[in-house]
Amino acid sequence: MKINSYGSSKGYPLLVIPTQDGTADDYERFGMIDALKDYIDNNIIHVFCVDSVDKDSFSDIHGDKEKRIQLQEQYFNYINKEVVTYIHRINHSTNRILLTGNSMGGYHSANLFLRNPQTFEGCICLSGVYDASYFFDGWMNDLVKLNSPVHYLQDMKEDDPKVKLYQDRSIILCIGQGRWEEEGLATQPILTKEFERLHIPVFSDYWGYDVDHDWPWWQKEIVYLLPKALAKVYSHYPYRKH
Repeated sequence: MKINSYGSSKGYPLLVIPTQDGTADDYERFGMIDALKDYIDNNIIHVFCVDSVDKDSFSDIHGDKEKRIQLQEQYFNYINKEVVTYIHRINHSTNRILLTGNSMGGYHSANLFLRNPQTFEGCICLSGVYDASYFFDGWMNDLVKLNSPVHYLQDMKEDDPKVKLYQDRSIILCIGQGRWEEEGLATQPILTKEFERLHIPVFSDYWGYDVDHDWPWWQKEIVYLLPKALAKVYSHYPYRKH
C-alpha cells in the first residue's frame, strides 16, 4: 500500500482517503495538492495520501458480499493501526489527525472518524455517500452496519461516550446539487439529522445546482472549508497556529 506525503512535519497532519477505486497519487494528479499549495508551503498542513481497496470491497458487485465487507474492515484497521502510526512518525507528533476525502473518500473519512474519534480530530467530507448498504444492493449484516454511518448513528444514544468526543471535534459535510450528486444528496441530510438529534455541531453545506460531483468543484470546496476545520484544530493545539 502506497502513502504519499506533501509538506513538512511543521504542518498539521491531514490524511486524504481517495475517491472510489483510487490511489495515493490521485489527489495530486487531479489538482487537489495544487489547490492546497499555500497551506502546504506555509507549513500549515502536512498532507498524507493513501491507496484504497475499494475495487475488491465496495466496487466488486459480483464478489462475495461477506468477503467484500471483511476486506473493508481490514482496510479500516490498516488505516487505524499502520497508517496512523506512520503519520505520527513522519509528522513527529501524536496529534489527532484530520481526515478528508471526496466521493467515497468522503464516506471513508466519516466512517474512520465516527468509529475512532479518539484518534481523529475531525473530518471534511465532500460528496460522500454514508449508507454502506448502497454498495451491497441493500444487503446488510453486522459488519456492513458497523461501517454504515447512517445506520450506527441512528442507534446511538445521547449518553454514548463517543457523543462527547464528537461534540468537541470538527465535522464538515459538503455536497453540490449538480450532476452525479444524487446518492450523496440522499444520505447527507440523514447524517446531518442524526448529528442534530445528538446535539453534535456539524457544518452541513449544500452548494448550487451547477456544482457537480467532480474535481474542479472539490478543489474549490476544500479551500473554502479547510479554514473552518483548522479553527477547531487551533483551539486544541494553539501552538500550531500560523
